[in-house]
Amino acid sequence: MSIRAVLRILAGTVAGAILYIPLVLVPVAGPLASGFAAGWVARTTPMKAFWTGFAAGALGFLAWVFYILPGWDLKPDLISGVFLWVFLAWNMLSVMASAVGSIFGSMISSARKLLSDFGERTREERRVERDADVPVYVICPECGASNPDESALCEACGANIQRR
Repeated sequence: MSIRAVLRILAGTVAGAILYIPLVLVPVAGPLASGFAAGWVARTTPMKAFWTGFAAGALGFLAWVFYILPGWDLKPDLISGVFLWVFLAWNMLSVMASAVGSIFGSMISSARKLLSDFGERTREERRVERDADVPVYVICPECGASNPDESALCEACGANIQRR
């Protein structure tokens, strides 16, 4: 894997994680959107995109756990305990939704590239066009001099060089 591909995957993971933090509060669509962005940026295979989205969701979840939740005043009572369990379950589902969204983002990104190549000429068509610009010369059978294709007589000796 090239360094450029690794950097795209890392950039996709970071972008997805940053988007995950606020979008996790939007049911289903938020994590899918953050994963989609991660896959779009990563532009990789669906399997690698899945893990990119999973890593993005996990990093976003860790940001919630270590930076956002400690600031909340949660008391050790039943309501706070239920809240934490719901929060944990919600985020586990959201991390998986982010992974699935990343697959879609990667596939759409790849399809965009495929569709942009759709109108291009084939390699053979480009070669034929390029070869059409190459001048053609005819060798004189008498003296061996090369002459333009359109010539009927040799420019060096005047012999007849019409094609047979």
